[in-house]
Amino acid sequence: MEPEIIMTAMGMFVSIIFFLVFVIIGAWIWTIVDCAKKEINKNDRTVWILTIVLLGVPGMLFYIFVRRLERVKNQNTELPINRKAIASLILGSIGFASAFAGIGYVLCIAGIVYGHKARREIQTGNTRGNDIARSGLIMAYLPFGVIAVIIAIGLPLALFFGNKT
Repeated sequence: MEPEIIMTAMGMFVSIIFFLVFVIIGAWIWTIVDCAKKEINKNDRTVWILTIVLLGVPGMLFYIFVRRLERVKNQNTELPINRKAIASLILGSIGFASAFAGIGYVLCIAGIVYGHKARREIQTGNTRGNDIARSGLIMAYLPFGVIAVIIAIGLPLALFFGNKT
């Protein structure tokens, strides 16, 4: 095989690894912030933050699937879910799935707009669904983040390993 093909494949592999590490670190930080902001009992908060920090990814997953799900299940469900939050999640998900087909970026932008509007309305306290709006925003922002990572890693690799004739 030609060295250019090998270097391109290695560059793609490294880009994917960097992206996965970035996502895992972001999720880990989000879990710590979520625990610090939403755990009411100070002792529980301290124990959970130490669990997340010291155990890393297993601690993060343990918190999300054990404690956070329990806390979310016990939340007040009397308020209606914000419709813009639902629209943000739907637009963000469809946009993420079809982002590289072109039209997905338009849907992602619409999902971002609806997600921010929903979060602003939810802060007034008349509706619920902040997690839905946040999920929609994450799904809508992801394609733009992927492109940024590809450019940030791929461009220097292309310049460094490019054709040197």
